[in-house]
Amino acid sequence: MKSVRTIALLLLSLSFLAATSFAAQPLKEPWGLAVDAKGNLYVSNFAANQVLVYNVNYKQMPAKTITSGISSPTGLAFDPLGNLWVANFTGSVTEYGPTGVQDTTRTITNGIFSPYNIATDGLGDILVNNNFSNLTIYPQFGNAPAKSINFSTAITGLGTYKMWSAYGSNTTIGLREISLELSGAYAAGADFGQTGYAIAFDTTGKLYSANLDGSLTVIFNGGLTSLTQLGYRADGIAVDSVRGRIYVSSANGNFIQVYSTAGTLLTTLK
Repeated sequence: MKSVRTIALLLLSLSFLAATSFAAQPLKEPWGLAVDAKGNLYVSNFAANQVLVYNVNYKQMPAKTITSGISSPTGLAFDPLGNLWVANFTGSVTEYGPTGVQDTTRTITNGIFSPYNIATDGLGDILVNNNFSNLTIYPQFGNAPAKSINFSTAITGLGTYKMWSAYGSNTTIGLREISLELSGAYAAGADFGQTGYAIAFDTTGKLYSANLDGSLTVIFNGGLTSLTQLGYRADGIAVDSVRGRIYVSSANGNFIQVYSTAGTLLTTLK
């Protein structure tokens, strides 16, 4: 029979291994952001080849860190079923169930090249911004592209609300109906006069835009409201409508700032 001291040492060793296996990870060029139905924040930690997860109290949950299939992650998006889609800059889109387990049968490589960000619409269509110049649409969780659209000017931000998509660029934000995009009959869309480097809708259709000049604005019903001056170019943005939070990331600064939807700084994650 093992001595009490031996058992204590064994338990101490197991505790140490658990602690080191699930230690919190530092932010290393955080880009894309996404919020799940519970309010947890998912972060594409680009330089560390992982997706980090923070709870609603801003605490990192190391046991939920995703590394399988992750390679220079940029954009993140949740589909209507709660699956997480990750754009990997090395040339793939990978999918993870609500528990964070990868479904390798749904990896997309067809039509993917240097994807910068990703979004999903109300039907589960997947929209991918390739290399700032191409939008490729994959219908209803499929891995074969249904439409590929080239842009003459660089597109940066990408967001969806129900069956609408919005694109940020160096000069403006355009709004289009996805069904018309798929048919090739889309209109030019709206021009909001914002640069929209990183954009995201909330659940009511408000469009939050982190612009190249460092400003943070919100667009709703054709109106534009200035919220605050970030002082830096944000690389990612996500909105938690339930808690009234806006998350913005800086890859260069290695931090994520959290603002209220009124523009008040709540906290900074580093």
